[in-house]
Amino acid sequence: MRILKLSLIIVLSLLLNCSSDDDSSSPVNVDDPIVGTWNLKFQQVAGQTLNDTDCNQQSYITWNSDLTSERVVYLDDGQGGDCNLFSTNNGTWAIIAEDENEFGDENYRYTDSETGQSVEEEIIFIDANNIRIDYGFADFFYEKN
Repeated sequence: MRILKLSLIIVLSLLLNCSSDDDSSSPVNVDDPIVGTWNLKFQQVAGQTLNDTDCNQQSYITWNSDLTSERVVYLDDGQGGDCNLFSTNNGTWAIIAEDENEFGDENYRYTDSETGQSVEEEIIFIDANNIRIDYGFADFFYEKN
């Protein structure tokens, strides 16, 4: 189980660095339902729930109205061990129109400020306070703070 969790985190980290698409549009304030801070509730891989501990649930994503973003990930060993900050990433985000993305509906692109790498994310609004980010291999469920 611990290997599966670690593998999932490594794959997610690699996914964030998988593309070099540069979206250098000038920042504006947007009114989008994604704006706010969203706390990780859990992840699912092949129907199995992962990372639903108090430690993992300290992880969050913030989408700001000026199109900046912060992603913070906390991990433990899955057996009640120490909770540690795994990563903090700052970047920008953009709305991708239906005809410009691989999923065929409106989605979002996150670009890491340090590396310039970006990832397209399919974000499904379950309701106004709950979202699912579908990466194909795993689903991440978040609740609005």
